[in-house]
Amino acid sequence: MSFFQYHFTTVKGGAAIMGLAQTLRKIIREEKREGRIEGRIEGKIEGRIEGKEEVAKRMLDLGLDVSLIAAATGFSPERIDQLREKSH
Repeated sequence: MSFFQYHFTTVKGGAAIMGLAQTLRKIIREEKREGRIEGRIEGKIEGRIEGKEEVAKRMLDLGLDVSLIAAATGFSPERIDQLREKSH
């Protein structure tokens, strides 16, 4: 039995407090799980954006028109210009 468990089970109403502690542990586990899911989603989104950026850069290297690159990638012409400046 941990110090935490011993301390709260020896206090009057300890069972109710222990139930609260268990509930809090469950909430913490759930929050951690949700955080991992959010992290995976964010990573996938970032990966897709980076992939599109690489494609846009290759298209720029091929000399394709900015409007065509914008249509193919979904990026704005301004974003494509930023990529051009960044890569050169």
